[in-house]
Amino acid sequence: MVSRTFSRVFDMVSTLTIQIERSKAKMR
Repeated sequence: MVSRTFSRVFDMVSTLTIQIERSKAKMR
C-alpha cells in the first residue's frame, strides 16, 4: 500500500517538475 501511495506522489512531483522546467525554458 505504501509503495502505491509513494508512486502517486512521485508521479505528481515528476509532473510538477516537468511544468517548472517548461516555465524555465519559456523564461529564457
